[in-house]
Amino acid sequence: MTKSKAIVPMIIPPTAPTPKELFPLAPTPEANIKGNRPNIMVRAVIRIGRKRTPAAEMAACESDMPSFLRSVVEVKENETATFTVEATGSEPLSYQWQESKNGSSWTDITGETNATYTTEKTTMDMNGYQYRCVVKNNVNEVTSNAAILTVKHNLVKVEAKAPTCTEPGNIEYWYCKGCDKYFSDAEGKSEINLAQTVINATGHKLTKTEAKEPTCTEAGNKEYWTCESCGSLFRDEVGSAEIKLEDVVIPATGHHYVNGYCTECGHRDPDYRPDPISYYNIYVEDVCDGVEVSTSKQVVREGGSITVYVEKDTANYTFDNFKVYYKEGYYDSWDELKEGTQPGEYPIKNIWTHIYIKAEGAEEKEDPTGIESIEGVKVYTKDGSLYVQTPQREQVIIVSMSGAVVKNEEQIGLKQYHGLQPGIYIVRVGDKAYKVRLN
Repeated sequence: MTKSKAIVPMIIPPTAPTPKELFPLAPTPEANIKGNRPNIMVRAVIRIGRKRTPAAEMAACESDMPSFLRSVVEVKENETATFTVEATGSEPLSYQWQESKNGSSWTDITGETNATYTTEKTTMDMNGYQYRCVVKNNVNEVTSNAAILTVKHNLVKVEAKAPTCTEPGNIEYWYCKGCDKYFSDAEGKSEINLAQTVINATGHKLTKTEAKEPTCTEAGNKEYWTCESCGSLFRDEVGSAEIKLEDVVIPATGHHYVNGYCTECGHRDPDYRPDPISYYNIYVEDVCDGVEVSTSKQVVREGGSITVYVEKDTANYTFDNFKVYYKEGYYDSWDELKEGTQPGEYPIKNIWTHIYIKAEGAEEKEDPTGIESIEGVKVYTKDGSLYVQTPQREQVIIVSMSGAVVKNEEQIGLKQYHGLQPGIYIVRVGDKAYKVRLN
């Protein structure tokens, strides 16, 4: 009859054992890291013994049992831990892995009856769990030492970033992908929330640049604000409208030479060559509200002619007392300048000195829409349309300031002309002409 061999626990060393090596204080956990999955091996080696009487066998088991200390193994969250126990003895050997969540009560792990046990993906809740294996044959059973599982956060470092005027920054911190938590240290001991990592945007620190008129040689600028931190430019003092430098730059006007000298700064024209023929300047001085005065030329050759253009705001002003004046030379007296054949044009001919021009007499209307009425004919604008009223059948011609005829038809009574672009129009009713502004 074959004798069964009892299971006697001991650690088999790699060389000839000494008594100390035969029963060490604790098994050595081995970490075999493959990729991101370390295999933690806790070895409990069991030696075959000869069969004795039950009493003697139990005595041998008790006397030969080593005093194991617990080992600590570490993995990162979401990684797995693998435990292996090695045993020799009379076959068959059976295995049952056990788990303890508190170190005192143990529970069999269902279905884990092999020499190797691999945990599921670890979570931080499994930190401190303990694992051991019970090995049996038909003679006796041995329980391995317990291994304490330490689960650490799988931390990813986020570098510190300084805030900008418009973008928030952050402190240096660590983030655990497994548990979605944040920490202020690399060991994951000091938990913080995401809001504690944020450094608010600094906001723009704006300095105003005053408006400056351009000169003949230097550009000017509109007023604007500059951020001292990021250098951005803004149109307003609260930094709501960002602009570019070219948006505020006013180009230099350049020199305006007359008879060899700049009329603005007095700079001498280096290319000026005296002309035996004299030239005279045209100056527009006082102009009343409600009109815009311009001239066909600003400099005229002796004996030449110019035309003074007067654009009237008939929608908002009346011109019953309006007149245009001119004088020949600074010390001459003012003379009334008569309107030419074309409405709004005042010719000056045969010029032999400097000419000065002024316009006065326009009066603001109480009715802002403006109405011109001559001998029962009314021409006015209202709500973006032009109205013409005639007491009898008349030929009505509407001409834009560019000279284009936009309407040419007969009418009687009141008629509305809509669809016209905003601007100034000459309205001829029969032999009369009216000048109105359409807003």
